[in-house]
Parts: sequence; structure tokens; C-alpha cells
Amino acid sequence: VAWSMARDESSIDIWVGSNLGILKGISLESKKCLNYLPGQLTLADMDKSREICVMCWEDGGKDKIYVALRSGLVQCFSCAESRFTAECDCSGGDGAFVGIGKHAGTLITCTEKGCLAFWPQSEDKIGRNVGANVARMRANPESPLQVATGGRENDLKLWDGNNLEEPVFEAKNVRNDFLDLRVPVWVTDLGFVPGTAASQPVIAVGTGHKQLRLYDTRAQKRPVYNKEYGKSAITALSCSGDGRYYFIGTAMGDMARIDLRKGEVVNRYLGFAGAVLSIDTYSDDSRHLVAGCGLDRYLRVFNLDPPTTQHQMYVKLQCNCVLFGKTQESAGSCDAITCEHGSMQDAEGKGHSDGDDDEGDDVWATMEAVGDTESTRQPVKKRKTLAKLVSRAKLRRTKRV
Repeated sequence: VAWSMARDESSIDIWVGSNLGILKGISLESKKCLNYLPGQLTLADMDKSREICVMCWEDGGKDKIYVALRSGLVQCFSCAESRFTAECDCSGGDGAFVGIGKHAGTLITCTEKGCLAFWPQSEDKIGRNVGANVARMRANPESPLQVATGGRENDLKLWDGNNLEEPVFEAKNVRNDFLDLRVPVWVTDLGFVPGTAASQPVIAVGTGHKQLRLYDTRAQKRPVYNKEYGKSAITALSCSGDGRYYFIGTAMGDMARIDLRKGEVVNRYLGFAGAVLSIDTYSDDSRHLVAGCGLDRYLRVFNLDPPTTQHQMYVKLQCNCVLFGKTQESAGSCDAITCEHGSMQDAEGKGHSDGDDDEGDDVWATMEAVGDTESTRQPVKKRKTLAKLVSRAKLRRTKRV
């Protein structure tokens, strides 16, 4: 049930999963955040054991959200009914969930220990271990039952749910560096580039060693594009709907839009005070938006053309994942920020705080200014230079002789 004053859920534009298991629905037009809890639970019952690790839409639609919890439960949330309608235990493997998908009536899950599982409605579970230390699993929205996995010392693999004996594609590590040393493998996030071949897609990959890679499964096993970005690990990645750009977030709070064709940074989005954990995009005939959230507990929504910050909201909890819903037309923006030369900067140069800045200004205005007077000013002691000290020492020696 909804824990807040939820009345018109049709106006929910963005859904955010928090680290305490609370699903948050955010309306950009009314600038309100609604909390949704399962069953008869209250806020006092929520803890990190119910943390929302990943979530996804059902079959590409935007009517039902599947939420994977750290405890091993998977819940189904109906946007039409504004409540959790189903719950099942999918804790077949140890570790937290790193990916979830729902295609053709089959639920797909994967844990960080490498337990990839397909849960058909009328059949038994089909699973396979895809290797340890998995950091991300994503389902291909254009090809049912096709997923990609990757992690630490577990390079990119493409799997077909109809045949899990061998991966359809297995990436090969890049060549040794200039010292002839092996380059470590650490896939942190990945995404399918829209518009490519469904059976042999193009996959964008971000790594924990600042590398951005692009794999064409039709051409070769090594990446066709490999370049370092920023100064810290890439923690989030998402591709645009037209397949031209992909958006990345780093552990130091950097977020950028990169052109897949040219390999150049188009825009940088500033304002994040911690790691960016999730990014999602939205496009229609009139607007192109991208949303990012992370450790600083802020949700930020950016407009791509022109590049400005449309909305910024403090959601009070750490945001692990974000999904765009059926976004409505928004009359205005929460915080309008201009963009110049690819970087986002506040137009007024002011930050945001929870308190009232006017009270602080009044206190400073009533204080008496203290200036330097002749009585309070202290004489400045001149430093003795090394040359003067040496000359004085020589003079003393000559007097002794």
C-alpha cells in the first residue's frame, strides 16, 4: 500500500528504489515524492535487508515494475493499482541481485555469485552459474531471453535463455599494455545499444578501471572502441533511445553524455556529491531527458536539448536505481541551470540547503564591523634573511680574532 498521500498515481513520472526497500514515485509537475511499501509494513519495519538492488519494467511496457530485494524476494508493483500485487522467493543463489528482467512471461534474475536463473510461469527454474564476482546483468529489450553478464575478472558474456550450455558471445581481453602486463578485467555496468541486430547486438561496457568499451558481437571478440574516461571507476551506464549516445556516471560524481560514433564527450552534468549509481533515459516527440541518482540522495533530471537541469529533488534516502515512467508534460522546472561548453553550472551560483539562508544574513547584518585601528594593530616583525645572519656571524668571528 502507499504510505503517503497518494491520490493521483497517473502523474508519477519517475520511480526510484532506495536502500531501505521503499519504492518512491516522483511527480515532476507537482514536485512531490510518494512512498510505497508492501503489504501492511510501516516505515519502522524497513531496513537494509529489504534494500532494492535492481528493478525493471515488464516486457518493455510501463505498467508493472519488478523489484529485486537484497533478501532474495522479487516483488511486482502495479502502477495502475498503485500497490504491490505479487511476491516470490528467488533466492536460489547466494549474494545480492545484480540484474533482473521480465520477458515473454519469464522472470530473469542474476546474483553477484553468478547464479543466472530463468523462472518460467509454468515450468521449473532453469539456471546456470556464469562465474563469480558478477557486477551487472542486463536483459536485451529487443531479443527475449537474451542477457549479458560481466564482473570482476569475469569479462562480458552474452547468453541465450533457450540454450545455457555455452555463451553466445564471450569477450576477449584487450592486449597487454605498453609494459607487456595483462590489463585487469572489471566490468561494472553494461547496456545494449538500440537499433542493432537482435541476435548479435552491440554492447556498451563501463569498467572499474575508467575504461569505456564498445563490443560488436558480429565483428570480433575484442572491443571495437576502448578509451579511458575520468579519474574514477564507472558505476552507471545507459544508452539513449536512438542508439547514438550513452551516458555514464562515475564513483566521484561525474556524469557525462558521450557520442558513440565519434567517441567524444558531448556534455558533462555537474552537481552530484557522491557516486552515481543509476541512470535512465526518456525520449518522446518533444523532449529528451536523462535522470541520475546516487549516494547524495538527490534525483536530478537533465534536458538534453538544450542541455539544462530540469528538476532536482532530495529524496531523503540513498537511491540505488531509477526508472522513467509515463512522463507527463511538465509546466516548469525545479531548478533551471544553464550549460556552457559542455559543463553544467548554476546560473546564479547558489547552492541548495535545508535551512533558511535569510536568517543567517540577518545575524551577520546586526554584527558590528571591526576594523584595524592604531591601538589594535600589532607591529609586523621583519624576518631576518639568511644573508644578514651569515654576515653577522662573520663579523663576530673577526672581533674574536
